[in-house]
Amino acid sequence: MLARFEKYQSVDPLIGELLGFSRDFDSLYASSLESPAVEDATFAPHLDVSENKEEVVVVAELPGVKKEEVKISLEKGVLTINGKREEDTISGDARGLLREQRKGKFARTVRLPYEVDAAKVSAELSDGLLRIVLPKAEAARAHQITVR
Repeated sequence: MLARFEKYQSVDPLIGELLGFSRDFDSLYASSLESPAVEDATFAPHLDVSENKEEVVVVAELPGVKKEEVKISLEKGVLTINGKREEDTISGDARGLLREQRKGKFARTVRLPYEVDAAKVSAELSDGLLRIVLPKAEAARAHQITVR
Protein backbone atom coordinates (compact mmCIF):
# COMPACT_ATOMS: atom_id res chain seq x y z
CA MET A 1 0.00 0.00 0.00
CA LEU A 2 1.27 3.47 -0.90
CA ALA A 3 1.39 6.17 1.72
CA ARG A 4 0.44 9.66 0.62
CA PHE A 5 3.53 11.76 -0.07
CA GLU A 6 3.79 15.00 1.87
CA LYS A 7 6.61 17.40 1.14
CA TYR A 8 8.95 17.64 4.16
CA GLN A 9 6.97 15.21 6.28
CA SER A 10 6.92 15.94 10.00
CA VAL A 11 8.75 12.63 10.53
CA ASP A 12 11.99 14.40 9.60
CA PRO A 13 11.76 18.22 9.82
CA LEU A 14 15.54 18.47 9.34
CA ILE A 15 15.11 17.65 5.63
CA GLY A 16 13.49 21.03 4.93
CA GLU A 17 16.28 22.88 6.73
CA LEU A 18 18.99 20.93 4.86
CA LEU A 19 17.40 21.62 1.48
CA GLY A 20 17.13 25.31 2.31
CA PHE A 21 20.77 25.39 3.39
CA SER A 22 21.83 23.67 0.16
CA ARG A 23 19.97 26.28 -1.92
CA ASP A 24 21.52 29.14 0.09
CA PHE A 25 25.01 27.63 -0.24
CA ASP A 26 24.61 27.18 -4.00
CA SER A 27 23.46 30.76 -4.48
CA LEU A 28 26.37 32.04 -2.38
CA TYR A 29 28.89 30.47 -4.75
CA ALA A 30 26.92 30.91 -8.00
CA SER A 31 28.92 32.27 -10.90
CA SER A 32 28.71 36.00 -11.45
CA LEU A 33 28.40 35.16 -15.15
CA GLU A 34 24.93 33.71 -14.78
CA SER A 35 22.29 35.54 -16.75
CA PRO A 36 18.84 36.54 -15.42
CA ALA A 37 17.45 33.49 -17.26
CA VAL A 38 19.60 31.28 -15.03
CA GLU A 39 18.40 33.03 -11.87
CA ASP A 40 14.76 32.35 -12.83
CA ALA A 41 15.45 28.64 -13.45
CA THR A 42 13.60 25.96 -11.50
CA PHE A 43 16.38 23.41 -11.99
CA ALA A 44 19.70 22.82 -13.75
CA PRO A 45 20.11 19.76 -15.99
CA HIS A 46 23.11 17.47 -15.49
CA LEU A 47 26.02 17.99 -17.90
CA ASP A 48 29.04 16.10 -19.17
CA VAL A 49 31.82 18.18 -20.74
CA SER A 50 34.70 16.56 -22.62
CA GLU A 51 37.32 17.58 -25.14
CA ASN A 52 39.67 16.20 -27.74
CA LYS A 53 42.26 17.92 -29.96
CA GLU A 54 39.60 19.40 -32.24
CA GLU A 55 36.57 20.22 -30.09
CA VAL A 56 34.80 20.58 -26.77
CA VAL A 57 31.61 18.50 -26.41
CA VAL A 58 28.82 19.30 -23.95
CA VAL A 59 26.06 16.74 -23.32
CA ALA A 60 23.02 17.78 -21.25
CA GLU A 61 20.29 15.49 -19.91
CA LEU A 62 16.95 16.88 -21.12
CA PRO A 63 14.40 14.04 -21.05
CA GLY A 64 10.92 15.09 -22.10
CA VAL A 65 12.07 18.44 -23.50
CA LYS A 66 11.10 19.45 -27.04
CA LYS A 67 13.81 20.99 -29.19
CA GLU A 68 11.60 24.06 -29.70
CA GLU A 69 11.84 24.70 -25.93
CA VAL A 70 15.67 24.82 -25.86
CA LYS A 71 17.74 27.96 -26.39
CA ILE A 72 21.54 27.89 -26.62
CA SER A 73 23.80 30.94 -26.64
CA LEU A 74 27.54 31.48 -26.73
CA GLU A 75 28.96 34.79 -25.59
CA LYS A 76 32.49 35.71 -24.47
CA GLY A 77 33.47 32.08 -23.84
CA VAL A 78 30.34 31.24 -21.84
CA LEU A 79 27.86 28.65 -23.14
CA THR A 80 24.29 29.04 -21.83
CA ILE A 81 21.58 26.42 -22.22
CA ASN A 82 18.07 27.29 -21.09
CA GLY A 83 14.51 26.33 -21.79
CA LYS A 84 11.42 24.77 -20.29
CA ARG A 85 10.11 21.29 -19.51
CA GLU A 86 6.32 21.26 -19.55
CA GLU A 87 4.29 20.08 -16.58
CA ASP A 88 2.39 16.84 -17.15
CA THR A 89 -1.29 17.08 -16.39
CA ILE A 90 -3.07 14.44 -14.35
CA SER A 91 -6.30 13.55 -16.07
CA GLY A 92 -9.74 12.97 -14.63
CA ASP A 93 -10.11 12.25 -10.95
CA ALA A 94 -6.56 10.87 -10.58
CA ARG A 95 -4.25 12.41 -7.99
CA GLY A 96 -0.47 12.48 -7.79
CA LEU A 97 1.18 10.22 -5.23
CA LEU A 98 4.83 10.95 -5.98
CA ARG A 99 6.41 13.67 -8.13
CA GLU A 100 10.18 13.60 -8.50
CA GLN A 101 10.66 14.84 -12.07
CA ARG A 102 11.73 18.47 -12.26
CA LYS A 103 9.45 20.66 -14.38
CA GLY A 104 9.51 24.29 -15.39
CA LYS A 105 12.35 26.54 -16.53
CA PHE A 106 15.89 25.20 -16.59
CA ALA A 107 19.30 26.74 -17.24
CA ARG A 108 23.01 25.94 -17.16
CA THR A 109 26.05 28.04 -17.94
CA VAL A 110 29.52 26.71 -18.66
CA ARG A 111 32.70 28.74 -19.01
CA LEU A 112 34.53 27.11 -21.90
CA PRO A 113 38.23 26.37 -21.42
CA TYR A 114 39.10 27.36 -25.00
CA GLU A 115 38.11 29.85 -27.64
CA VAL A 116 35.70 28.17 -30.05
CA ASP A 117 34.79 28.71 -33.70
CA ALA A 118 31.22 29.94 -33.13
CA ALA A 119 30.31 29.61 -36.82
CA LYS A 120 30.86 25.84 -36.68
CA VAL A 121 29.04 25.03 -33.41
CA SER A 122 26.35 22.35 -33.80
CA ALA A 123 23.65 21.04 -31.48
CA GLU A 124 21.37 17.99 -31.64
CA LEU A 125 18.65 16.79 -29.27
CA SER A 126 18.04 13.04 -29.45
CA ASP A 127 16.68 10.50 -26.94
CA GLY A 128 16.63 13.09 -24.15
CA LEU A 129 20.27 14.12 -24.61
CA LEU A 130 21.34 17.48 -25.99
CA ARG A 131 24.79 17.18 -27.61
CA ILE A 132 26.61 20.43 -28.40
CA VAL A 133 29.84 20.22 -30.40
CA LEU A 134 32.05 23.30 -30.10
CA PRO A 135 35.04 23.18 -32.50
CA LYS A 136 38.12 24.82 -31.00
CA ALA A 137 39.34 27.96 -32.75
CA GLU A 138 42.55 27.41 -34.71
CA ALA A 139 44.50 29.47 -32.16
CA ALA A 140 43.32 27.19 -29.32
CA ARG A 141 44.36 23.94 -30.99
CA ALA A 142 47.62 22.24 -30.09
CA HIS A 143 50.35 22.66 -32.66
CA GLN A 144 53.59 20.76 -33.08
CA ILE A 145 56.66 22.96 -33.22
CA THR A 146 59.73 21.69 -34.97
CA VAL A 147 63.03 22.35 -33.22
CA ARG A 148 65.77 23.49 -35.62
